[in-house]
Amino acid sequence: MPLILGAGCRESGSAAAVFELVAVDGRPLPYVYEVRDITGPYEVVTYERSYALRGSRWWTSVRLRSGAPHLEPGDQVRVHTDSGTLSRAGDTLTFYCAQPASPTREERCLRAIIQRDTMHVAGERGGHPSETYVRRRPGRRR
Repeated sequence: MPLILGAGCRESGSAAAVFELVAVDGRPLPYVYEVRDITGPYEVVTYERSYALRGSRWWTSVRLRSGAPHLEPGDQVRVHTDSGTLSRAGDTLTFYCAQPASPTREERCLRAIIQRDTMHVAGERGGHPSETYVRRRPGRRR
């Protein structure tokens, strides 16, 4: 079942271009990785993620399971959404994200290269894995 990216993806009756995650660091989904924070190390599994792009805006939705110790078992599988602005220079996209300390200020968070129907994403900060997305065409079912 495709993720729902929210009503903000459609503006003025024109649909956004939607890209679905197909591989992380060259490996197919689900993608399993370890997170270390003040509660200690725990496992996170990404099941699906999509980006919608329209004009100078982006939206994302990711479905994952977090083994964070502070979560109840029923809260471990969840959908996270986010959005921000986007700039384009040729085939390069730069994503800007709101900062929690100052939500009105955006900071560069991701860079992507678009090649035909494929989007390759790499993070600006260290540790972000390489992600490969494929454009979902209207009427295509997964």
